[in-house]
Amino acid sequence: MQSGARVLAITTSAKLFRDAEGVAAEFAKRLDDFERLRGRIIDGTELIAADQFDLSDLASEAWGVRARLRLESSDVDFVETFAAFRLDRLLGDVSILRIDDDDMSAPTEQIARDLEARVRAALLQEVDAAPPREYLVTALATARQLDVASAELDTALLASIQGRVSAQRLQEAQAELL
Repeated sequence: MQSGARVLAITTSAKLFRDAEGVAAEFAKRLDDFERLRGRIIDGTELIAADQFDLSDLASEAWGVRARLRLESSDVDFVETFAAFRLDRLLGDVSILRIDDDDMSAPTEQIARDLEARVRAALLQEVDAAPPREYLVTALATARQLDVASAELDTALLASIQGRVSAQRLQEAQAELL
């Protein structure tokens, strides 16, 4: 693999649960899994270490974890930074996976805050189904800061950052940055 900073994946999700108890249980389980699975190999990947970081004032409750992972078949470590939050029955999460050791706590937190704001706006019916152009430009700029973007930004990666986006809308946002 090439040396240098590399983001392998950025993912977000928002899942609506049947009730607040269900989301609370899943939220706690995910955090507990980092401690429970430390040192174990699952599907060819070992969780080497996991360190929690603070996400104050995010949603009703939130946590962040920076996890070091190793593929069983290699000596290459990956670092994945997670942020998870809950709002009533909704569980939101963000993940940035890198092949280097750069700390992605701040960018992960910012994406989680953006996702929370978008969810709140959607609940108040203040947002279109597709992200606004300004959000796309911000997402592209963030991707470039994280060494993800190039002249041929991976459309699938960007779509994972902020949901499904039409190719035309993505091209318009890219044109604004160039």
